[in-house]
Amino acid sequence: MSEEVLIFASINHRCDPIARGDIYEDPLGEYLEANGLGEVSGGGTELSPEGDIEGIGIDITVRGDLQKTVELVISKLEELGAPRGSKILTEANEFEFGKTGCVLLQLSIETIKNAEGEDVLPQFTKGIHEALGEAGACTYSRPRDQWLNAYFYGPSAEQMEKIIREFAEKDALCQGCQLSINY
Repeated sequence: MSEEVLIFASINHRCDPIARGDIYEDPLGEYLEANGLGEVSGGGTELSPEGDIEGIGIDITVRGDLQKTVELVISKLEELGAPRGSKILTEANEFEFGKTGCVLLQLSIETIKNAEGEDVLPQFTKGIHEALGEAGACTYSRPRDQWLNAYFYGPSAEQMEKIIREFAEKDALCQGCQLSINY
């Protein structure tokens, strides 16, 4: 049996712990074990001082040629949708990777209820996901001050921004919203 080495994947993706497992940990663990490369040995959520999710982390125990295994882990994480700005940390090196883009949509908290006081966010979320189709998806949203921050991830931040902007121009909930490409 070859020596085991612990590496850490810092993934620049705002998602909750369940999504972290579904999107990254479980498929990566299956891949590593099926190919005799190692295993996922832990995971966590990187939080800001205010409690916002800033990113996620995965502890990975790898076997075999470290450089080759790191390349395979990076390839798999990119296949799973790891955003730009993600990193693999080993004892001696740091490897930046990621292909997915991120768009931040900020909605005014005041606009997410209709005149009757009903929460219209689920209806809005369904509409925006239908508009995006395969171009992207929202994996994390959180109220912050007067805004609801919704983070969308997909292959092209520019394409998502265009689709969301066109959707926002037609949806009353988006009056006064702010939209920006994060990466």
